[in-house]
Amino acid sequence: MPEVAYNVDLLFPTKDNEQPGTMHVKVMSPRAKTRLTIVIEVDQHAPIMENITSIISYMQKDIFNRINTDAKSETTIFLDAKSHQDEFPDCEYVRLIYDGSEYGYEKVEEIVY
Repeated sequence: MPEVAYNVDLLFPTKDNEQPGTMHVKVMSPRAKTRLTIVIEVDQHAPIMENITSIISYMQKDIFNRINTDAKSETTIFLDAKSHQDEFPDCEYVRLIYDGSEYGYEKVEEIVY
C-alpha cells in the first residue's frame, strides 16, 4: 500500500447553515503513469452525495490548484463509506465517478492504488 503523501482536514458548506461539513483528505504517494489516488472521509452528519459538489470544489481550491491538477479528471477518488451505511449500504468504500456533468459512484471492496 502506498504511503500518504499529504493529509488535511477541510471544512465545506452544507445545506445546514448552522453546521459546516468536515472531511479528512488523504492524497496517496503518486505512482508512475497513474492518477493520484485520493481517499476522503466525511463526517457522519453530512450526506456525501448531497454535498459532493461542495466537497470536490473545496478540495480543488485548497489542495489541487496548488499543484495544477484537476480533481475531476486527474485523480481517482475513493470515499470512505463505513460511517455512511444509510447512503452506501453494505460497502466499505465507493469510487467516485464523474461523467463530465454529474457525479456517481460504484461500490468497491478495497481501494486500488
